[in-house]
Amino acid sequence: MKLPKWAFLVMGLVLWIEQGSAWGQFNKGPSYAVDPQPRSVVLADFNGDGKVDMAVATWGGNSVDILLGNGDGTFQNSVSYPTIGERPWQVITGDFRNIGILDLVVATGYGSTVSLLLGNGDGTFQPATLIKAGLHPVTVAAADLNLDGNLDLLVGNHTDGTLDVYFGNGDGTFQNPVTYSLGPVPDVASFLLPRWIAVADFNNDGIPDVAVVNGGSNNVSVLLGKGNGVLGPPRFWAVGNTPVGLAAADLRQNGKIDLITADNNSDSVSVLLGNGDGTFQPRAPYAVGSKPQNVVAGDLSGNGILDLAVTNQDSDSVTVLMGVGNGTFQSGTSYPAGAFPENPAIGNIRDGSTLDLVVPDYNSSTVQVLFNAFNPTRPRSER
Repeated sequence: MKLPKWAFLVMGLVLWIEQGSAWGQFNKGPSYAVDPQPRSVVLADFNGDGKVDMAVATWGGNSVDILLGNGDGTFQNSVSYPTIGERPWQVITGDFRNIGILDLVVATGYGSTVSLLLGNGDGTFQPATLIKAGLHPVTVAAADLNLDGNLDLLVGNHTDGTLDVYFGNGDGTFQNPVTYSLGPVPDVASFLLPRWIAVADFNNDGIPDVAVVNGGSNNVSVLLGKGNGVLGPPRFWAVGNTPVGLAAADLRQNGKIDLITADNNSDSVSVLLGNGDGTFQPRAPYAVGSKPQNVVAGDLSGNGILDLAVTNQDSDSVTVLMGVGNGTFQSGTSYPAGAFPENPAIGNIRDGSTLDLVVPDYNSSTVQVLFNAFNPTRPRSER
């Protein structure tokens, strides 16, 4: 049998290498001007039209910018909403009033405040209101920790080395925080420098747990939930040097949640495979670009296996690592992504099943769109 040059006969099986395959490859799309020094982006439908919009936290603009999506991968001009407190770092979204309308929460890294912007359901937002936090809150997350049907708020305080939990009342207000130390003893807490929060069920008991990556101590703190909103004491898992980004995902599709960190001073990501009981295996490092900032997981190749995308600040790129399906990854491929890319988002911005990337570029004050070249509607023979 004469095989094409892109096919190989191995142990009686024909292995096809699809030349020019676009699976998981990315093309540079449009970029959009936002307020100065964007740091993070979240994708969601803010006006209920079925199209994905974006919200961007801008460090230098002291604002969160809203760009409504057109459904074809393009976005309208940004509209800016001031935050309370300076240096917005991370923005998240959630329905904190249980009315089917998305709100925004923004961590402002300078000062001790978090901003809440209630949504109007049409893509606009009410003026920010203040939530008091610890010292230098830089990361936020939302989850129903006490299983009462209301979203709660988690805030990581960079300088305090603490995690604040605010139980939601279901009407856009929150109770006074319960504070957890992320370190074993108070005198080292200030050296933890928490940078990113991930919430998932790490021990398969149906209760949300919390992981926080600590840039100053080169580890991840994992606090297991008890179902009443109380978190257990932190346990620590070593990662690379100066981890600043974190993602949680079932990389092996075995019902066990794994952790991935972006290790800024190791030029790598660390993959910690979960054991399903709240513990993790030792890190497996994968090389990426220079000064990785954060990592997101998603099926970028359309094969049902989760892949990783990592923003690299000093190499102005995004590195994509294709998953094998057993928790390991192929060598990364890097794509240009503007100037000093920060915390990215992954989502379906073109009303199809293909996942694209949206990257805030700190130094150019723009948000860069990277289109996934994979087209699931195209016949396999044409890919």
